[in-house]
Amino acid sequence: MGKKGLSRGYRRSGRGGGNRTNNKNNSNNGTGRQTLIYKFAPNSSGEHQYATFSLIQEKIEHECVTLFVHYCTDIMSEVDSLAEVTIPDPVLKTSTKADKDERKLEDVVYMMVFKSEMEDVHLRRQQLEENRIRLASIIISKYCTAGMVKLIRAETDYESKLKQHPVELLKRLQKLSHEGRAGSSYGFDNLTRALTNLLQCKQGQHEPAYAFGYRIRDHANTVKMYLGDDWQDHFVETLPEYSNADASGKATLKKGGHEAFVAFLAVNNAYDPKYRDTLRSRYALGYDEYPRELRTALNRISVFRDLQAK
Repeated sequence: MGKKGLSRGYRRSGRGGGNRTNNKNNSNNGTGRQTLIYKFAPNSSGEHQYATFSLIQEKIEHECVTLFVHYCTDIMSEVDSLAEVTIPDPVLKTSTKADKDERKLEDVVYMMVFKSEMEDVHLRRQQLEENRIRLASIIISKYCTAGMVKLIRAETDYESKLKQHPVELLKRLQKLSHEGRAGSSYGFDNLTRALTNLLQCKQGQHEPAYAFGYRIRDHANTVKMYLGDDWQDHFVETLPEYSNADASGKATLKKGGHEAFVAFLAVNNAYDPKYRDTLRSRYALGYDEYPRELRTALNRISVFRDLQAK
């Protein structure tokens, strides 16, 4: 940076399981990925090693390539972003030619193109609706434990919404994976555990940076699920760089606030503290070299660790 101015992973089911990082045989230390169960499970499912929400989400996204031949990019985008795709209507162009006859002829061509595009949009929307229903069914049958299937089917909007909208289904599975049965735990307890899991997510001694990134990203997404996308906005407004930025810069800082926070946590909670200590020392000298993205932070953690090992 100069002067001052993810990945995905796995979890041990059960409350607080994501915090136990000191035991080298623990599932959070990056050594047990080959035994992962790629199913959504309630937080009280015992001591099985289940993949995190984010890693299962990634697996589902990749499976869409083989599941859906037509318009698979739409459904893949929905799984990746957890936001439904909106397919806009095409715009009918009108000729601007000066000559009346030429203008009329060009308008005819534009109308033909418009009708063709409208037909394609209709087919695309229809296919997306079919793909959504099919994917929701696959997620429930293939990627949920029996306990989770029971929970999701007990949701009041299961028939009206969840069976037809995989984005809403995935969001609900994310929530149930953290909380368990609806109403079974106090709301502030759920939020506190989500924050604790994120703040105490530490890299294991032999855990690769990418695996650590999987876990910390998953905990960060859970926190965002409770607090929303703009929960850090007030804090960002207190930063010196925010005060010195123009309107566009301020908007960029707010948009990247959550990611910058997660990137810092990765640096702060890396197993080797030397990179963190180096950044602190450089910052005190007037150089802000903190990464603002988790991917960048993980790359630098890996590089720094390799350099220290030589």
